[in-house]
Amino acid sequence: MTAVSARGERWGRLVVLLQNEATAHHIMVAEQAAVALALNRLIERDEQTLERQTHRSLIEDILARPGCLDSRHCPAGG
Repeated sequence: MTAVSARGERWGRLVVLLQNEATAHHIMVAEQAAVALALNRLIERDEQTLERQTHRSLIEDILARPGCLDSRHCPAGG
């Protein structure tokens, strides 16, 4: 069993069920798997944050210029 965590956040534990006692190799593989899960979680969170920032920026632009949904009707420069 090993923790799945990164940057001070703990998301859970990775448990590997074996028929025999765990060897050093089993422990190393479980720890590497936990790191891979944590990295994937961080990447997904960063992608979601970037997507939210993009959506927020687009909404703010639309609200700032309500008549400019079609760029052909917007005055130059804004």
